[in-house]
Amino acid sequence: METTDIQNGVVAIDRQVSGVVQNIRSLDARIEDLYSKAVYNDNMYYMTISSVSSDDENYDMVVSQAEQYAANARACRDLAAESEAALGEQKGILRGYSPQYERFLDACVDNISNISAAIEKLMAVANSKYGGGAADALKAARQKLAINKQYHDGCLSRLSSIDDICGSSGTPRSRVLRKR
Repeated sequence: METTDIQNGVVAIDRQVSGVVQNIRSLDARIEDLYSKAVYNDNMYYMTISSVSSDDENYDMVVSQAEQYAANARACRDLAAESEAALGEQKGILRGYSPQYERFLDACVDNISNISAAIEKLMAVANSKYGGGAADALKAARQKLAINKQYHDGCLSRLSSIDDICGSSGTPRSRVLRKR
């Protein structure tokens, strides 16, 4: 795969992934907030119910207020559960991008191997008496090699981030650059 195709492909996937990651972060924050509100309402329920006795003249009003705190806590937990389901869906979508990054990662490995072999051949030509134009080709090959290594490392990093966000799938993500 051409280096420019890898660049364009990774950039396109990154744009899509960015929106999904933003959704995940938003859902995480919402879930945390809802559980925090549920705990607050639970605490208020227990404090309110424990502060009244059955012979208190405001007993019915205080119990009603306590029941409202309990209802609010249940509502927060229900909304948090819905948000957790949506979070699971978003993580599934995010995990779906892994194969695309892996495809570009494999292409980078192939390119790095091929470019490294080409550099070795160019070095031999550059050192010979026929090496006049080999210096420019060697420079271009080294630039392509550097770009492919950057995208290789970038794809590994993105796959690692997906595993961090979604939970590790248990498969190692390191790719050994093989020699041909």
